[in-house]
Amino acid sequence: MDVQPPGTIELRTNAHRFEISNFNLAAIHALGGALELIKKVCVANIEEHTHTLGDQLIGIADRLGINHSHEAS
Repeated sequence: MDVQPPGTIELRTNAHRFEISNFNLAAIHALGGALELIKKVCVANIEEHTHTLGDQLIGIADRLGINHSHEAS
């Protein structure tokens, strides 16, 4: 959105005229809940679980013969 000098703003004739004042309240509320969950579970536990899932994924890839190395083949 362009910044306009005072007194030169023209409102659109459709619903777009309300865009500037509409905050995504659902997303803001969800973010608050997500942050509370992260605090409750603890970042270290999330990190450990993520590493465990990664190890499981690598094991599955190995069993299926899928190359998962970072090196160019």
